[in-house]
Amino acid sequence: MKKIWYHVVVFGLAILATACGGSGGQTLEDVRSQFVAAGGICSATAPETTTTTEPESKRDSLVFASLEYLDCGAGEAGISRYESAQVARFSWWQLNAFLDGFSLSLGGDVLENISIIKDNFRISLVDEYSLSRAEDIAREIGGSVLFSGDSVLRKEILSEVSLGSETGGLEEIASACFLTKNLSSDKQSIKVDTKGEEDSDGDGVASAFCLLRAAVMPDFVFDSIRETRALDGRVEETFDDYRVSWNYHPDSGLNLSLIFIK
Repeated sequence: MKKIWYHVVVFGLAILATACGGSGGQTLEDVRSQFVAAGGICSATAPETTTTTEPESKRDSLVFASLEYLDCGAGEAGISRYESAQVARFSWWQLNAFLDGFSLSLGGDVLENISIIKDNFRISLVDEYSLSRAEDIAREIGGSVLFSGDSVLRKEILSEVSLGSETGGLEEIASACFLTKNLSSDKQSIKVDTKGEEDSDGDGVASAFCLLRAAVMPDFVFDSIRETRALDGRVEETFDDYRVSWNYHPDSGLNLSLIFIK
Protein backbone atom coordinates (compact mmCIF):
# COMPACT_ATOMS: atom_id res chain seq x y z
CA MET A 1 0.00 0.00 0.00
CA LYS A 2 2.88 2.37 0.84
CA LYS A 3 4.49 1.77 -2.56
CA ILE A 4 1.18 2.46 -4.27
CA TRP A 5 1.17 5.90 -2.65
CA TYR A 6 4.79 6.37 -3.69
CA HIS A 7 4.08 5.78 -7.37
CA VAL A 8 0.82 7.73 -7.31
CA VAL A 9 2.75 10.80 -6.15
CA VAL A 10 5.59 10.22 -8.61
CA PHE A 11 3.13 9.90 -11.47
CA GLY A 12 1.18 12.97 -10.32
CA LEU A 13 4.31 15.13 -10.27
CA ALA A 14 5.31 13.80 -13.66
CA ILE A 15 1.95 14.64 -15.23
CA LEU A 16 2.33 18.24 -14.01
CA ALA A 17 5.94 18.49 -15.20
CA THR A 18 7.03 20.43 -18.24
CA ALA A 19 9.24 19.50 -21.17
CA CYS A 20 12.32 21.43 -22.18
CA GLY A 21 13.12 19.49 -25.32
CA GLY A 22 15.36 16.43 -25.69
CA SER A 23 17.85 15.39 -23.03
CA GLY A 24 20.70 15.74 -25.51
CA GLY A 25 21.90 12.24 -24.53
CA GLN A 26 20.15 9.07 -23.51
CA THR A 27 16.41 8.69 -23.77
CA LEU A 28 13.90 7.06 -21.46
CA GLU A 29 13.91 4.05 -23.76
CA ASP A 30 17.71 3.80 -23.58
CA VAL A 31 17.66 3.73 -19.79
CA ARG A 32 14.69 1.35 -19.72
CA SER A 33 16.58 -1.08 -22.00
CA GLN A 34 19.70 -0.92 -19.83
CA PHE A 35 17.61 -1.46 -16.70
CA VAL A 36 15.90 -4.54 -18.18
CA ALA A 37 19.20 -5.95 -19.48
CA ALA A 38 20.61 -5.66 -15.95
CA GLY A 39 17.73 -7.68 -14.50
CA GLY A 40 15.14 -4.99 -13.82
CA ILE A 41 11.49 -5.41 -14.77
CA CYS A 42 9.79 -2.85 -17.01
CA SER A 43 7.03 -4.19 -19.24
CA ALA A 44 6.15 -0.87 -20.87
CA THR A 45 8.22 0.85 -23.52
CA ALA A 46 8.70 4.58 -23.83
CA PRO A 47 6.51 6.20 -26.49
CA GLU A 48 8.06 8.56 -29.00
CA THR A 49 7.07 11.50 -26.84
CA THR A 50 6.20 11.42 -23.14
CA THR A 51 6.48 15.10 -22.32
CA THR A 52 3.77 17.49 -21.21
CA THR A 53 3.74 21.26 -21.15
CA GLU A 54 2.19 23.34 -18.39
CA PRO A 55 1.68 27.12 -17.97
CA GLU A 56 4.49 29.03 -16.26
CA SER A 57 2.33 29.66 -13.18
CA LYS A 58 1.81 25.95 -12.56
CA ARG A 59 5.35 25.06 -13.55
CA ASP A 60 6.80 27.47 -10.96
CA SER A 61 4.78 25.80 -8.20
CA LEU A 62 6.50 22.46 -8.77
CA VAL A 63 9.74 21.58 -7.00
CA PHE A 64 12.26 19.33 -8.76
CA ALA A 65 9.61 17.98 -11.12
CA SER A 66 10.58 15.50 -13.81
CA LEU A 67 10.62 16.37 -17.49
CA GLU A 68 9.43 12.93 -18.57
CA TYR A 69 8.09 9.87 -16.81
CA LEU A 70 7.59 6.23 -17.83
CA ASP A 71 5.37 3.96 -15.72
CA CYS A 72 6.78 0.49 -16.37
CA GLY A 73 3.56 -1.25 -15.34
CA ALA A 74 1.52 -2.29 -12.32
CA GLY A 75 3.82 -3.27 -9.46
CA GLU A 76 6.91 -2.42 -11.50
CA ALA A 77 9.42 0.41 -11.57
CA GLY A 78 9.03 4.00 -12.79
CA ILE A 79 11.64 5.93 -14.75
CA SER A 80 11.89 9.74 -14.67
CA ARG A 81 14.10 12.15 -16.61
CA TYR A 82 15.31 15.39 -15.00
CA GLU A 83 17.29 18.43 -16.02
CA SER A 84 20.40 17.01 -14.34
CA ALA A 85 21.63 14.22 -12.08
CA GLN A 86 21.63 16.71 -9.21
CA VAL A 87 17.96 17.55 -9.71
CA ALA A 88 17.21 13.81 -9.90
CA ARG A 89 18.76 13.43 -6.43
CA PHE A 90 16.92 16.48 -5.11
CA SER A 91 13.59 15.09 -6.36
CA TRP A 92 14.21 11.87 -4.44
CA TRP A 93 14.95 13.84 -1.24
CA GLN A 94 11.77 15.87 -1.66
CA LEU A 95 9.52 12.94 -2.51
CA ASN A 96 10.69 10.90 0.46
CA ALA A 97 10.09 13.83 2.83
CA PHE A 98 6.60 14.33 1.40
CA LEU A 99 5.61 10.65 1.62
CA ASP A 100 7.18 10.13 5.04
CA GLY A 101 5.29 13.14 6.33
CA PHE A 102 2.05 11.65 5.07
CA SER A 103 2.79 8.22 6.57
CA LEU A 104 3.85 9.65 9.95
CA SER A 105 0.75 11.83 10.12
CA LEU A 106 -1.35 8.66 9.92
CA GLY A 107 0.60 7.03 12.73
CA GLY A 108 2.63 4.83 10.41
CA ASP A 109 6.35 4.40 10.00
CA VAL A 110 8.70 6.16 7.61
CA LEU A 111 9.00 4.49 4.21
CA GLU A 112 12.06 2.64 2.98
CA ASN A 113 12.35 3.57 -0.68
CA ILE A 114 15.10 2.69 -3.10
CA SER A 115 15.91 4.47 -6.34
CA ILE A 116 18.71 4.19 -8.88
CA ILE A 117 20.27 7.32 -10.37
CA LYS A 118 21.67 6.94 -13.87
CA ASP A 119 22.94 10.28 -15.20
CA ASN A 120 19.88 12.58 -15.19
CA PHE A 121 17.42 9.68 -14.84
CA ARG A 122 15.93 8.22 -11.68
CA ILE A 123 14.53 4.69 -11.56
CA SER A 124 12.02 4.32 -8.70
CA LEU A 125 11.97 0.72 -7.49
CA VAL A 126 9.23 -1.22 -5.71
CA ASP A 127 9.30 -3.47 -2.63
CA GLU A 128 10.36 -6.53 -4.60
CA TYR A 129 13.82 -5.02 -5.08
CA SER A 130 16.18 -5.57 -2.15
CA LEU A 131 18.98 -3.12 -1.52
CA SER A 132 21.57 -5.64 -2.71
CA ARG A 133 19.65 -6.30 -5.94
CA ALA A 134 19.35 -2.57 -6.57
CA GLU A 135 23.08 -2.18 -6.02
CA ASP A 136 23.80 -4.98 -8.53
CA ILE A 137 21.58 -3.33 -11.17
CA ALA A 138 23.09 0.10 -10.51
CA ARG A 139 26.60 -1.29 -10.86
CA GLU A 140 25.65 -2.98 -14.13
CA ILE A 141 24.24 0.17 -15.73
CA GLY A 142 26.80 2.58 -14.27
CA GLY A 143 24.44 4.22 -11.80
CA SER A 144 24.20 4.70 -8.04
CA VAL A 145 21.65 3.74 -5.40
CA LEU A 146 19.63 6.09 -3.19
CA PHE A 147 18.29 4.37 -0.06
CA SER A 148 15.99 6.32 2.26
CA GLY A 149 17.22 4.38 5.30
CA ASP A 150 20.61 6.02 4.87
CA SER A 151 20.35 9.22 6.92
CA VAL A 152 23.94 10.17 6.04
CA LEU A 153 22.98 10.16 2.36
CA ARG A 154 19.86 12.25 3.01
CA LYS A 155 21.95 14.79 4.95
CA GLU A 156 24.43 14.86 2.09
CA ILE A 157 21.66 15.68 -0.38
CA LEU A 158 20.20 18.32 1.95
CA SER A 159 23.66 19.92 2.03
CA GLU A 160 23.67 19.96 -1.77
CA VAL A 161 20.16 21.43 -1.87
CA SER A 162 21.10 24.20 0.56
CA LEU A 163 24.58 24.87 -0.84
CA GLY A 164 25.26 28.61 -0.78
CA SER A 165 22.14 29.29 1.27
CA GLU A 166 22.41 31.64 4.24
CA THR A 167 19.28 30.16 5.79
CA GLY A 168 20.33 26.52 6.17
CA GLY A 169 18.18 25.54 3.21
CA LEU A 170 14.95 26.55 4.95
CA GLU A 171 13.65 28.12 1.74
CA GLU A 172 14.20 24.88 -0.14
CA ILE A 173 12.77 22.80 2.71
CA ALA A 174 9.65 24.97 2.91
CA SER A 175 9.18 24.81 -0.84
CA ALA A 176 9.64 21.02 -0.91
CA CYS A 177 6.81 20.63 1.62
CA PHE A 178 4.63 23.35 0.06
CA LEU A 179 5.06 25.55 3.13
CA THR A 180 6.59 28.63 1.53
CA LYS A 181 3.86 30.79 3.08
CA ASN A 182 4.98 29.58 6.53
CA LEU A 183 8.54 30.88 6.09
CA SER A 184 9.41 33.88 8.26
CA SER A 185 10.22 37.19 6.58
CA ASP A 186 13.93 36.78 7.37
CA LYS A 187 13.78 33.16 6.13
CA GLN A 188 15.40 31.93 9.34
CA SER A 189 12.45 29.89 10.58
CA ILE A 190 9.36 27.99 9.46
CA LYS A 191 6.27 27.84 11.67
CA VAL A 192 3.52 25.24 11.37
CA ASP A 193 0.23 25.42 13.28
CA THR A 194 -1.92 22.36 12.64
CA LYS A 195 -5.64 21.92 13.05
CA GLY A 196 -7.12 20.85 16.38
CA GLU A 197 -10.47 19.62 17.68
CA GLU A 198 -11.63 23.22 18.22
CA ASP A 199 -9.46 24.80 15.53
CA SER A 200 -10.59 23.96 12.01
CA ASP A 201 -8.05 26.26 10.37
CA GLY A 202 -4.41 25.38 10.10
CA ASP A 203 -1.77 23.30 8.39
CA GLY A 204 -1.89 19.56 7.98
CA VAL A 205 0.09 17.34 10.33
CA ALA A 206 1.61 15.75 7.23
CA SER A 207 3.15 19.12 6.34
CA ALA A 208 4.78 19.40 9.76
CA PHE A 209 6.33 15.95 9.51
CA CYS A 210 7.37 16.54 5.89
CA LEU A 211 9.20 19.65 7.07
CA LEU A 212 11.15 17.70 9.67
CA ARG A 213 11.92 14.75 7.41
CA ALA A 214 13.26 17.15 4.79
CA ALA A 215 15.54 18.62 7.48
CA VAL A 216 16.66 15.04 8.30
CA MET A 217 15.61 15.33 11.93
CA PRO A 218 16.67 12.37 14.15
CA ASP A 219 14.06 9.70 14.86
CA PHE A 220 14.11 10.30 18.62
CA VAL A 221 12.79 13.83 18.06
CA PHE A 222 9.89 12.48 16.01
CA ASP A 223 9.10 10.09 18.84
CA SER A 224 9.20 12.96 21.33
CA ILE A 225 6.83 15.07 19.21
CA ARG A 226 4.36 12.24 18.76
CA GLU A 227 4.36 11.53 22.51
CA THR A 228 4.01 15.16 23.64
CA ARG A 229 1.03 15.90 25.90
CA ALA A 230 -0.69 19.19 26.56
CA LEU A 231 0.70 19.32 30.11
CA ASP A 232 4.29 19.07 28.80
CA GLY A 233 4.23 22.70 27.71
CA ARG A 234 6.76 23.95 25.18
CA VAL A 235 9.42 21.38 24.27
CA GLU A 236 12.66 22.04 22.41
CA GLU A 237 15.38 19.97 20.73
CA THR A 238 18.49 20.91 18.74
CA PHE A 239 20.03 18.88 15.91
CA ASP A 240 22.67 19.76 13.34
CA ASP A 241 22.06 23.36 12.21
CA TYR A 242 18.47 23.52 13.47
CA ARG A 243 16.39 23.95 16.59
CA VAL A 244 12.84 22.67 16.70
CA SER A 245 10.36 23.76 19.37
CA TRP A 246 6.76 22.72 19.76
CA ASN A 247 3.75 22.33 22.00
CA TYR A 248 0.59 20.31 21.56
CA HIS A 249 -3.01 20.49 22.75
CA PRO A 250 -5.84 18.42 21.27
CA ASP A 251 -8.03 21.52 21.04
CA SER A 252 -5.55 23.66 19.10
CA GLY A 253 -3.31 21.04 17.51
CA LEU A 254 0.47 21.01 17.08
CA ASN A 255 2.32 24.32 17.06
CA LEU A 256 5.86 23.78 15.79
CA SER A 257 8.80 25.94 14.66
CA LEU A 258 11.94 24.88 12.79
CA ILE A 259 14.72 27.44 13.25
CA PHE A 260 18.10 27.76 11.56
CA ILE A 261 20.69 28.40 14.29
CA LYS A 262 24.10 28.34 12.59
